[in-house]
Amino acid sequence: MGKGQKKKPIAKADKKKWGEKTAKTVEKTKRSIHFEADLMKSIKDDLPKTKYISPTLVAEKYGVRVSTAKLMLEDLRNEQLIEEVAHTPRIKVYKPVSAS
Repeated sequence: MGKGQKKKPIAKADKKKWGEKTAKTVEKTKRSIHFEADLMKSIKDDLPKTKYISPTLVAEKYGVRVSTAKLMLEDLRNEQLIEEVAHTPRIKVYKPVSAS
């Protein structure tokens, strides 16, 4: 330290200010609210390969909203391509119908 310069106290050197927050970025994804024929065809093709199906799995894999996935799964259940295994008021779990 040269002449006239003071050494900073350690307590004030790297002290965080109240109210300062680090910037967090959350990546938002655009999810479709409509399901098209090609999307339903790809879901029907992938059905026999899966052990179980839930609305959240369909929503993540195909980029649709969970409410849309619920409607799709109800349509597939009405077509008897999947059957309901378990359900709660919030979620339903399905499995593919075996081709026997």
